[in-house]
Amino acid sequence: MNAQIYQFLLKHPPFSFLDLADIDLLTQKATTALFSNGALIYVQQKSEVNQIAVVAKGALKIFLVKENENLLQQYLEEGEIYGGISVLLNEGISLRTVQAWGSTELILIPADDFRVVCEHNKEFTDFFTDLFSRRMMNRAYAELISASWADKYEETDAERMFYNRQITDLFEAGFARCHLYTPIQQAAQIMTQQKQGAILIYDHDDAYQGIVTDNDLRRKVVACALDLNTPVSEIMSKPLLTIDYDAFTSDAVLLMMQRGIKHLAVADQNGQIIGMLTNRHLIISQGQSPVHLVMQINRAHSADELNGITRILPGIVQHILNSGARADVISRVITAVSDTVLHKVMEFSLQELGPPPAPFVFMVLGSEGRGEQTLKTDQDNALVYADMPDEETKQAAETYFLKLGKLVCNRLNNAGYDFCTGNIMAGNPQWCQPLSRWKEYFRNWVYASETSGLLNSTIFFDFKAGYGNVELTNDLRAYLFELLNQRGESFFFHLASCALQMRLPVGMFGGFSVSSVGKQQHVFDIKKAMIPLVDYARIYALENHITHTNTFERFEKLYEKGILNAQDFEALFQAYHFLMKFRLLRQVQAVTEENRAPDNYINPDKLTQLERKMLKEIFALTEKHRRYMQMRFTGR
Repeated sequence: MNAQIYQFLLKHPPFSFLDLADIDLLTQKATTALFSNGALIYVQQKSEVNQIAVVAKGALKIFLVKENENLLQQYLEEGEIYGGISVLLNEGISLRTVQAWGSTELILIPADDFRVVCEHNKEFTDFFTDLFSRRMMNRAYAELISASWADKYEETDAERMFYNRQITDLFEAGFARCHLYTPIQQAAQIMTQQKQGAILIYDHDDAYQGIVTDNDLRRKVVACALDLNTPVSEIMSKPLLTIDYDAFTSDAVLLMMQRGIKHLAVADQNGQIIGMLTNRHLIISQGQSPVHLVMQINRAHSADELNGITRILPGIVQHILNSGARADVISRVITAVSDTVLHKVMEFSLQELGPPPAPFVFMVLGSEGRGEQTLKTDQDNALVYADMPDEETKQAAETYFLKLGKLVCNRLNNAGYDFCTGNIMAGNPQWCQPLSRWKEYFRNWVYASETSGLLNSTIFFDFKAGYGNVELTNDLRAYLFELLNQRGESFFFHLASCALQMRLPVGMFGGFSVSSVGKQQHVFDIKKAMIPLVDYARIYALENHITHTNTFERFEKLYEKGILNAQDFEALFQAYHFLMKFRLLRQVQAVTEENRAPDNYINPDKLTQLERKMLKEIFALTEKHRRYMQMRFTGR
């Protein structure tokens, strides 16, 4: 029997965190016991807990006794534990009333042996005594979760580790260099002699000012028949972008994608340049790189070449996901791809329509505005242009920008970004307006007299410039903050009330609230489960005039401002991280395993016991902070 108990504990956290010797100690005196349906096992604040109970079969019902009434709080299922907190934090007296639900078999571990293991194993103890945030930050716990996700796909160890590797393993030590006044021909000869695809340019103080690449020589010299005696400084790209030698490959990939570059100078701890990292290093190391996809997009010569170009994105995301990369990195990679597509679409569309009649900005909203795109994200965008001086120019601007908005949205749809079902797009005349009208929109939302006036507008408070004149979005945001100074209390009451209408997928007694969606049975929507945390970050960010729209960055800024303490920051950051990773994993599964469009539907029955426990803790954490928000902004 003890061998069976040993094998059972080995498979279930937190016992799976332990050394084999500790598991052996716990099983030496462990026994099993059968309880019939309804059997009373512990009574709140009366029963001594001399043994830790692990559910082997069946389930336990946990009751909170309040004013002589038994309030059912939750069920404990196979692999879950009762008694750890009572032993460690309540002097061995049961904190709850516990009853068998159905025929139930328990593994009973002596409390004394349990304490011995806790004394020299902090990670194990933290599982029972500490907050969700500490458990999620714990390396052993995180590695166990990452392994459970990665095991669902066949990946090599190298692929799993790619985005967690430091670039010290990849970059090429040494580099070509020359002075600002070196003639182009001589610089090219140095590159050829040293077999380098780029050369760094330094000034009289030996400080690096820029870089010249093979591509610069082709585009700026050969194509333009530039005199080869021209100083190399005339064609260099500046400033020189650097990355720390101990940065991760995920940082390098994002920087290359966001800046549209292929070379990064690598700096040591003193800021001295010690080598070069190129997109070639990343592509060779990984095989299927998002940098390569961005290169393909940038090489397109027409809008038609972008049609369906994002079809390979799920495979790329699968590789990144299995590498153990953080969810915020993955979503930023996806967003960087969509930003690149948008820039190319805008370039082609502006070439076709001719110069715009006024400064404008194509705004992205919602998940793209937050930099949190996934594989299932439709278009949410709008267009803002400068106010025109007279009726004739107003009409011309309205005609031009609406035509531009429709053209861009159609081309984005062709590229793989579906039309917004709510028609919140720049091709809709309502959302293609001059700055003064946009200020009017925001004034109406902030001054709304009822919560219903905000129900469909929260997406607009996560806006950023996607392409065009950033000053227009800066102007709009500054105006929004002015409005909040005037009318903040009423606005935040309605915004919080609106946010509180979204329900978490939690049923009675702590289970999952599930439903059927088409052919998918017993599922909940992970996207909807994430919205309360997005809402929470948004409302506090707006109250504190934080310009960042990304949820992770909003949490960071709230922590820096002292709005969140360290524990709450870690808990919220990690909770959102794991929900995002669950969502991305589900979408990859839909595309690669089920040959269907990506969706957000999670079947809890298909999750591991650890994953279900994580989700329950995340939802409990979210609900706790929603209550704080409710009291803070509604007074209820």
